[in-house]
Amino acid sequence: MGPRGRRSLVLLVAAVLVTLAACGSSTVALPSASLVTNPGVDADVLVLGTLGTGDRLDGPPIAVTSSGSQRYQFNVTAEEGRLRLSLDMSNRDDCARIRLFDPAGAEVDPPPGDGPSVCPHDPDRPTPQVFDMEISEGARPGRWLADVEVTDGNLAARLRVLHEGPTTGDKRSLYPDLIPWLPWEFGFAAPASENPGTAHDRANRPGDPSVSCHPQEEPDDTQCLRFSAGVYNIGDGPMYIAFRDDAAYQHVYQADATPLDHSDNEATGHFEESGAGRGEWHPFHQHRHLGDFVLYELLEVTSPDGGMTELDTGRKHGYCTFSQQIADWASSAQDPQYASFPRSGPFCDAAMTLERGWGDIYRWQRPGQYLNYGGVAEPDGSMRAGRYVIRFTVDPLDNIAETNETNNVGYALVEVVDGGPPGQDSVIVCELSMGTDPWDAARTVVADRFAWAKAATDPGSVTPTCP
Repeated sequence: MGPRGRRSLVLLVAAVLVTLAACGSSTVALPSASLVTNPGVDADVLVLGTLGTGDRLDGPPIAVTSSGSQRYQFNVTAEEGRLRLSLDMSNRDDCARIRLFDPAGAEVDPPPGDGPSVCPHDPDRPTPQVFDMEISEGARPGRWLADVEVTDGNLAARLRVLHEGPTTGDKRSLYPDLIPWLPWEFGFAAPASENPGTAHDRANRPGDPSVSCHPQEEPDDTQCLRFSAGVYNIGDGPMYIAFRDDAAYQHVYQADATPLDHSDNEATGHFEESGAGRGEWHPFHQHRHLGDFVLYELLEVTSPDGGMTELDTGRKHGYCTFSQQIADWASSAQDPQYASFPRSGPFCDAAMTLERGWGDIYRWQRPGQYLNYGGVAEPDGSMRAGRYVIRFTVDPLDNIAETNETNNVGYALVEVVDGGPPGQDSVIVCELSMGTDPWDAARTVVADRFAWAKAATDPGSVTPTCP
């Protein structure tokens, strides 16, 4: 697929996921302090090393703070297989591009399904909002150059390069495995945008700090504890959901001769279909969601031995998933970012997908990304100080067939600190874990997924901890 084809693919997604807003741009880049000088190599090129069959090279996390672009050089010894470049970013509302040059110095034209650039607020070339993006090309021996350009942004970024050897399918069913991206980014300020369901993040900033619920969420709710959350797929294959009117169907793909590209499975019928619940049109997000897909719960911790009182189960139960971030940066077990992207019909209206090894995020400013704390509201409308559990369950009705049905629940243990009048309270995250609650003997603590970015942008920062 050439540039025109990729542009059509990107625009299709953008029409569903973002609302465009014009804004100026200024070039920014990675600081020169991170660069190294090597004999025979330009001083502004970061040399990653040599890539053989099945190898991986990682660039260091770097803060993007000044004008320019960062170039990475690496040598390839493999004569077959595929190179895969992935860029991880701390923000999803900035503009970035990867350009890849082969040993002959020719710029690579990315193959179908790759997303070599993102800029959701660019009125001329809008793209989806993502934390990660990829570009790939067939491997050839020699010295390669990757150019990462970040414009109109302020973020941390890191690049990795993989070599994937030739693979063949083994004719098995490729089931997904869904786990929660645990709640984070807690707060009490509603978004200021008039259309928070479709506006990109940059146009969806916090509004009046004393107003926690957006007018689209009122009059039913006026006391909102807002947060971001999402879903990862760490299974053997994509989660593909087809919609026929408001009925949802899961397509479990069969492994075939194109294991890194599932776009042909729909056309060839290499899938098993089963009911997956219902679809629902979301008026604020302006697309269809898979209903009953998530469950948010707010529980107040009432005693140190595990006593809890349920306060709310939320209003948002549907998602339209899209592959925005690699689930585990340390792992190479991901399909290409758009390996199963629906090739027909509007995204979310006809089908939705979540690739193996990728996750989808709904940030705090989206309508429904909150829990009502009215049951513990103070007379002034603020949330009562204390400890709370925000529990997050993916696929609570078991509508989706998975490789593992026991890892769908996680939680955040938080402490609300009284800061005075409404809008002044703060929320400290005490623990993020897989499991039902802090007293679950089988729980597994989860690390902060953005710790690498915080260390790169502010090495001296100290994360607040609970007493």
